[in-house]
Amino acid sequence: MPDEDEEARQLMAKLGMDDDIAADDDESDEELDPEEIAEKFRREIAIDPDNCIDQVLLATSDVDKAVVKFEEMTGIKPALVTSMNGLGTKSARVAFEDCCYLEIIGPDAKQDKSTPLKEAVAALPEGELVPLHYAVRWEKSKELEVRREWKAMGLEYDQITMVAKDRGMPWMWDMYLMKGDGITPFITDWSSHDCIHASAKLPIVGTLTSVSVSAPDDHLIHKLLESPQGLTLATGSPKLEFTISTKNGSHTFSSSNPIGISYPDEAPIG
Repeated sequence: MPDEDEEARQLMAKLGMDDDIAADDDESDEELDPEEIAEKFRREIAIDPDNCIDQVLLATSDVDKAVVKFEEMTGIKPALVTSMNGLGTKSARVAFEDCCYLEIIGPDAKQDKSTPLKEAVAALPEGELVPLHYAVRWEKSKELEVRREWKAMGLEYDQITMVAKDRGMPWMWDMYLMKGDGITPFITDWSSHDCIHASAKLPIVGTLTSVSVSAPDDHLIHKLLESPQGLTLATGSPKLEFTISTKNGSHTFSSSNPIGISYPDEAPIG
């Protein structure tokens, strides 16, 4: 039986994770390999606090154009991250000053396979950056009893171990993707593996000022969360909105129908 590192390397190969960060802020991609690029942004950051906003995601129909637009808006160029095989998408990321990051997701033209997520983001109006989903970091998610409670309240989820590479070695974190819409967050747990946080190797754009979510009173989000830090949850019409503060000012992104992330059943992950 392969050891944990070997299993992680195999999973990285399936996901196309061999090249973690694939673009640079200033220098040509040809001059630096992904590991060198990541080192430019490396910082020490504690994965803290728990039960808080961990990630916000924007959707776009064209990641390359979105990166240019985002840099014009904020003054910071996101780092392009590897394509996600199985999803049909690719993404770019920036970190916030604290332990949290933003990801821009769009279709990957190099992947021929069609997926619901790829088609949904490809259909967005050109040039738009709209909230797609968000994550809450919650260590309790690794407890079986907690996940049994999710099932009991009617929440269906996919448990996925994500794999990336740091200084030549794989590092992992766990995601619990709730089936449904982008109003219900997915849950992340970085404590089950000896790893660093994604925000430790990304250009810093500023701060995540606020994240607010509204959902009808019978929506399961009201049962799932336990007052996470950095999130304002209200009862009302569906809405996901967040504001970031950058050196070029504040920018707010809002959607009444966030798509959310979902993996096809046949995706080579788990």
